[in-house]
Amino acid sequence: MIKKWKTLSRQVVHKNPYWTYYHDVFETGRGKQGDYFFIKNSGGCEIIAQRDDGRIILVEQYRYLYDHNVLSFPGGSVVPGETVEETASKELLEETGYKAGSITCLGERYISPGLFHYIDTFFLAQDLVLEKPDPEDTEEFVLHFKTPEEIDQMMAKGEILSGNATCGWTLARPHLIK
Repeated sequence: MIKKWKTLSRQVVHKNPYWTYYHDVFETGRGKQGDYFFIKNSGGCEIIAQRDDGRIILVEQYRYLYDHNVLSFPGGSVVPGETVEETASKELLEETGYKAGSITCLGERYISPGLFHYIDTFFLAQDLVLEKPDPEDTEEFVLHFKTPEEIDQMMAKGEILSGNATCGWTLARPHLIK
């Protein structure tokens, strides 16, 4: 059996509105001590939104860290004081202009658990009603409407590189309306 590690000390190295960077000193179950550095934030959500015609909404946006556009599902970070469900509804409307008549939680997953304390929650949104998108000042989106089969092919070809999108698709795929 793997024994839990013990935190001997924790120091905040840096904090900003989005995440906190920590330095822990730990001891393993076998008595070995070491340093652990990680980032923690309030988590996030991804929404796999299916229109009445069966097509799924993908958002394309520029990602600064990779210096190119990335395809993914709508989503974002949970704002402290907001539930993940509230964030999902807000992000879907903000990024796509759609409001969900029904939204179902598909589950949570840890994203890069050796580096981040970040829990992503995945939702399936259906019975969509088109309203007006309201992106943040730094966000620009191009919407793509794809059939599930087209997304399967895009995933297989590596056209969708977001790990969060891959995870969300795996959870949503069995629940889609044909």
